[in-house]
Amino acid sequence: MGIDRHQVEHIARLARLKLNEEEIVSLGGELNDIVSYIERLKELNTEGVEPTSHVLDLSNVMRPDKRR
Repeated sequence: MGIDRHQVEHIARLARLKLNEEEIVSLGGELNDIVSYIERLKELNTEGVEPTSHVLDLSNVMRPDKRR
């Protein structure tokens, strides 16, 4: 699945971006690279891999709220 010129223009319009001809061509290539990479990721075997919301085990490091 590739991104064609019409789709690039549609995405730019949704994002309210005014692109010139060179930018449309460049962005089209970049979006196609992203889509290709996602397709490659779909081929990975993720059987038995736990879903995560974040790669690192983080906790809130903010101080507790104190009344002044």
